[in-house]
Amino acid sequence: MLETPQAILGEDGRVPLRALVAAAGGRCRGVHFGVYDYTAALGVAAADQGLGHPAAVFARQVAQVALAGSGVTLSDGAVTRLPIAPTARPKRRRAHTGAGRSEPRGGARRVAHALRGGAAALREGWAQGWDLHPAQLPTRHAAVIAHYLEGRDEATARLRALVERAARVCVHGDAMDDAATGQGLLNFFVRGIASGALTESEALATGLTLEELRSRDFTRIVGARTRH
Repeated sequence: MLETPQAILGEDGRVPLRALVAAAGGRCRGVHFGVYDYTAALGVAAADQGLGHPAAVFARQVAQVALAGSGVTLSDGAVTRLPIAPTARPKRRRAHTGAGRSEPRGGARRVAHALRGGAAALREGWAQGWDLHPAQLPTRHAAVIAHYLEGRDEATARLRALVERAARVCVHGDAMDDAATGQGLLNFFVRGIASGALTESEALATGLTLEELRSRDFTRIVGARTRH
């Protein structure tokens, strides 16, 4: 759990996250961000706490940089704003109307907010997060599926072009792609498959083999292809 400012910046001015993971002797598989404990320790008021607070954004970015390439999975913090509408209070004059009914507009706003938050986390490279309530599961599922399905066709075309040209710089539309971009595109399919949004069969449309796809390393893929 990443819940204290001291995990981001130590007394010696260094970021101790990598050392903390190493101290676990290979048993640490993931680092989870505890946004509310972390921001509370910084003196942030309850009304201002959340993943969008600058302090939380900074901590998540430091964690990404410090643990990049470590093999440790990062998990985003929880969102306490639930995608459900509050139950309406019964009215004194007409207690039989409105009691126990949810507010459609409020519920729709919460769903939209949750979907935007899920999509933003995926764009920032945080593929996992916390769910505190069953109502958050459908919105997380929808955000994940939409993210990968919306980007599937373009990612397939760009990755296929890179694979066919063996990492030589190529242009697809108005975007210039190279080997570094290829790794990002490969990550898109690896995470999409892991989430259930994409299938391995869909990823094969990029021109990769299952063995190459499962290697998760675009540089290795290109190196093997150029040698042959």
